[in-house]
Amino acid sequence: MRSRSWLVRTYYQNRMFMGFCCIACEVLYLSLYLLSFPAFQQPAVSGRLPPAVGAALSAAAQRAAGRDLTAAAPLLAWAAAAAARPVGVPAAALVAAAAVPGFAIKQVCNWVQLQNAMQTLVDLDVKRLR
Repeated sequence: MRSRSWLVRTYYQNRMFMGFCCIACEVLYLSLYLLSFPAFQQPAVSGRLPPAVGAALSAAAQRAAGRDLTAAAPLLAWAAAAAARPVGVPAAALVAAAAVPGFAIKQVCNWVQLQNAMQTLVDLDVKRLR
């Protein structure tokens, strides 16, 4: 049976695309599992956020403090201070972030395929009841 969705058709017709999505899904799961261990949480890439990010956050904190957003002001002030500190990113987190697009595409394909299967079952039941 031919799928109603162009995404699912592309997913099954192009083996490289399907392979990329499946591997990305597994790589994401493995990367997130590795991040649960302290040894893999050590920063592999470190640096500072661009100064413009810190300036934008502190400006937002000042605007929030001047308005009736007193609950948001401490959070934005904390974020501005955090932007000034060095940022460390574990390698497993970078790998996980790179795998997210393939994971997302695969999950969308799964959802569309589930919807198509449910609609097909409903159509068969309606046809059988008539």
